[in-house]
Amino acid sequence: MRRRWARATFAFVVAGSGVTGAHGAVALTPSSGRVHVLHVASADHDVPIRDVWVYRPPVPDSRTLPVVYFLHGLPGAASDFFRSGGATVLDHMFATGTPPFVVAAPTGTGHAHVDTEWADSVDRRDRLETYLFSRVIPAVEGTNRRDAAHRLIAGFSMGGFGAANLALRHPNAFGGAATFAGYFHIDDPDDVFGRDEKVEAENNPGVLIHAVRAVRFWISDGTSDREPVVQGEAVRFAKLAGPLVGPGDLVLASGTHSWSFVMGHLPDLGRFVSKIAGTRPRAAAIASRT
Repeated sequence: MRRRWARATFAFVVAGSGVTGAHGAVALTPSSGRVHVLHVASADHDVPIRDVWVYRPPVPDSRTLPVVYFLHGLPGAASDFFRSGGATVLDHMFATGTPPFVVAAPTGTGHAHVDTEWADSVDRRDRLETYLFSRVIPAVEGTNRRDAAHRLIAGFSMGGFGAANLALRHPNAFGGAATFAGYFHIDDPDDVFGRDEKVEAENNPGVLIHAVRAVRFWISDGTSDREPVVQGEAVRFAKLAGPLVGPGDLVLASGTHSWSFVMGHLPDLGRFVSKIAGTRPRAAAIASRT
């Protein structure tokens, strides 16, 4: 089924999050995190620079501070998570006891292939998988490289496909994958995979899940989601994943195909991150720190 450009709705609360521009570091409040933008060189010549928006909580960085790489949908941009209020939601979560983590949102758009599927195209004109692993992760983590238990990948819509696919293709890199209104089959209107059955099978979460059993999943969708490409996908993939989707990690809740749905379930993502990383809710919240 060919996916068309269903634009997700946004809740624009940028002013509330303190994000005042697209570049540089912005301090939010004394007890909140910081959002900054990394200008990261691409792994191809189609888009020379692909920005990465990063939220860092007000705690020291370390190898045990989890990082979640959050992939946007189509149409979309690295800023979507933050323009929808992500920093504000994270601040509240961490101020009320959720163990903190970093969120890094890379850019997944292309010109040669507008619908990149967060993959390396067979013609090598868009190389999103290589960009994430060879450029984004080193730029975000620096010298504090995480192990799989402290690195997760998440995504919305096309980003949900990308998160599942990349986690299954690189099970030693990610301990968990979280999908918001994602799909788990090949939907490739821009021929990223070149209509090559072998390449498609190598990038099909519904196929890969049968062989890779080392990645845990949190899967969600809105009960009012009308986007054709995701219909029934959450339940179908959860059945394929079996015990890799733990109790309470399949969420079918009120909502549409929108970033508002994502924002409403970020606390669920926080609980999943804590489960994978082995962190516990804190009695003293970040808000009490100076």
